[in-house]
Amino acid sequence: MTCFFTEAYSRFKSAVPLFFRKVQALGVSVAALGAALQALNLPPKLAAIAGYVAVAGGTMVAVAQFAEKTTNNDNNGTNHS
Repeated sequence: MTCFFTEAYSRFKSAVPLFFRKVQALGVSVAALGAALQALNLPPKLAAIAGYVAVAGGTMVAVAQFAEKTTNNDNNGTNHS
């Protein structure tokens, strides 16, 4: 179990690829939208949906944070495109 936490910590501290940084920015926006909608006096069903939107945004941010930028050394410097 210690290996899991060590791996999670190293992924949390590593550099995040560009795509996942964009996902994080989108997730923060979605979470803020959900939180703002919850602050309004909405009917209960819409308030519940706003809560789900806020949780979805937070999940996007958390998952994207654990993406890890890796180096691709298996092509030995050749370009196959």
